[in-house]
Amino acid sequence: MPVDCEHLKNLLTGLSLVQDCYRLQDGTLRMATNLRYPNGASVDVFVHDPRHTGSAGPELYPGYVLSDMGQTALYLLGLGMEVWSTEKRRTAVIDVCQSLGVENHRGELQVKFLADEEGKVADAFLRLAQACIRIADLSYMQRFATPGEFKEEVTEFLSDAHFAFDPDIALVGKYGTEIRIDFRVKVKKTSLLRLISGKTTPSAHVMATEVFSCWHDLENYHNENHRFITLVDGRERMGLVRGDDASRLAELSEVIFFPAQERQLRDVLVA
Repeated sequence: MPVDCEHLKNLLTGLSLVQDCYRLQDGTLRMATNLRYPNGASVDVFVHDPRHTGSAGPELYPGYVLSDMGQTALYLLGLGMEVWSTEKRRTAVIDVCQSLGVENHRGELQVKFLADEEGKVADAFLRLAQACIRIADLSYMQRFATPGEFKEEVTEFLSDAHFAFDPDIALVGKYGTEIRIDFRVKVKKTSLLRLISGKTTPSAHVMATEVFSCWHDLENYHNENHRFITLVDGRERMGLVRGDDASRLAELSEVIFFPAQERQLRDVLVA
């Protein structure tokens, strides 16, 4: 049968861009989408209800806020690219946001709609997701950055301790997508490590949210043969990771501050 517009519309009617949706501890909803950043990571969309999450008081905005929770900016920062550092990049971000009706609020991309405008959710979702991808594509304006100091220190520790490890691997998550892991260490058990290193509390919070999503999507690996370790940059900056983030990550992984808890890391890896 020849393919025409009506046939295509029927084929795509049930298409869903959302792989999973669950509620975070503060009431925020996280939607894992089928859309991808340039490195293959999932574009996540978060829904905040100010009446329940406390993200913005009802007196400020009595509706809902769709947000990327700063993950797009974090993706670029991971490549060593600060989107506000040059006039060219600032202009590019502003142009994308204006063309799609998206706001940039302290590094978070947002779209707002009122409680009685639920019919606009799909449009808001698509505009926000499109903005995430277009801004993330600014990474092609420069070469990829070399690994950061924290990752280099962890690499040196693993090498000096003579652990067998693989850096920068990708595992298939429970939704069939590739999930990036910083290190896989094989001793008696296989340990999967993700690193958190932020210069500010907001950037550390965004990274913690992304790592939590990573462990959630890899829960099919969490068994008697595998353990999850969240390694936090503790070089005089342990206070940058919020307590609620550390507690949430501890529900799915071992949270260790490095190098302050180097002995604990060694003990966990060999256990």
